[in-house]
Amino acid sequence: MGVDLNKQKQKKEEELRKAAERAARLTVRNVKRWKAKTGDSRLRIMPPWTSEGANADEWANEVYLHWGIPGVEYPVLCAKQGGRGTGDCAVCDLVDTLRASQDPADNEMAKDLRAKASYDANIVDLKDPVYKQDEVDAWEEENQGQECPFGAGQTKVQVWTFGITIYKQLLDIFADGTDITDVESGFD
Repeated sequence: MGVDLNKQKQKKEEELRKAAERAARLTVRNVKRWKAKTGDSRLRIMPPWTSEGANADEWANEVYLHWGIPGVEYPVLCAKQGGRGTGDCAVCDLVDTLRASQDPADNEMAKDLRAKASYDANIVDLKDPVYKQDEVDAWEEENQGQECPFGAGQTKVQVWTFGITIYKQLLDIFADGTDITDVESGFD
């Protein structure tokens, strides 16, 4: 008598659903993330947000994200990996389970779901630098009438998430003695 493969498939789908629900609770939804559009982009990387503590003088923050979780449209921050990762991560637990499987499809899914290093930097898109009233209205509607934390006409600081290649290129610019984050004399 063998294992009921349909039942095992249902268990796997149920575990994926549960992991997606747990992961959705860790998702950063209200962060305005910048995505490149077709054509040229002009960005200004913002200066470090603090000169004290663990993030002192950091213009970018290394994070580990899980992308492509079924049923979750946002990347999920990994609480286990990275510089300050000390918590439990439901997605990492699922990845470990999938890696232990003998099924090549499970191993491939584990590779896709594993946490990947990326970097976040605060930027202003100079082609769309301020909030418009319709963006304020949309935020309030989406957040059930809560007071919007930004107003029409305020600078639209967004988060740009990028990989190691771009991070290294930006570090090269700093190493050449150019502070691209300086508000007065920085570069776009």
